[in-house]
Amino acid sequence: MTTVVKDDFKGILAELRRKEGHDLVNEFERILRVRIPQDLNDLSAAASQNDMESLGKKAHFLSTTLITLKFTQGVELTDALEKSAKAGELQQSLLLTSELIQYLQRMIHTI
Repeated sequence: MTTVVKDDFKGILAELRRKEGHDLVNEFERILRVRIPQDLNDLSAAASQNDMESLGKKAHFLSTTLITLKFTQGVELTDALEKSAKAGELQQSLLLTSELIQYLQRMIHTI
């Protein structure tokens, strides 16, 4: 299981906005609003097919974005999912995928 600490999406983005400027953070938010719904669909489809390779690849892909945004809980989830999928741990991967889907849904509704 992952940490129970929840990312403060608005607070993290406000801090990034202060450090990096409005234009960059606004662009990140725009990209997330467009991309995350497809990522959610991809994760759900891969989980329903027990497609460990796709789950691992999607987790890796998402991790780079979440690292950039300093979304710590999201990085922990994606890293754990990637490792679990690579190890072939189906049940753990499916559990982590469910947690990641919930996390991403919360993120997209918050930003």
